[in-house]
Formats: sequence, structure tokens, C-alpha cells
Amino acid sequence: MRRMEEREGHFMPPDLLQNQLSSLDAPSSNESSLTLDGHLATQAQVEVVLGYLSALSR
Repeated sequence: MRRMEEREGHFMPPDLLQNQLSSLDAPSSNESSLTLDGHLATQAQVEVVLGYLSALSR
């Protein structure tokens, strides 16, 4: 939220964030999904995603 509040001239004001998050649906049991830790470094995130995609293709 802090990062959003510090942006200037962005089309989406910070007060719309909660609305966006509340409209998300949880994946159903027959859908594949991945929860990615946003605190990980970019390369670590890439490795997690690639590992997940590799496991799906087996």
C-alpha cells in the first residue's frame, strides 16, 4: 500500500486496492494455482515458477 501511495499520476488510486483484492476468487479444487512469496528476490520467484511449471508438465 505504501508503494501505491507514493506513486504520482498513476491511474489507480490506492483506495481501490481493497476493492480489487475483495473481488478475487479463490481457485477451485480442480484448478492449478501457485502462491508466490512477494518478498522473495526476483530470481528466486522465477525459480519457483519454473519449478511449478515443470512439475505441471510431468
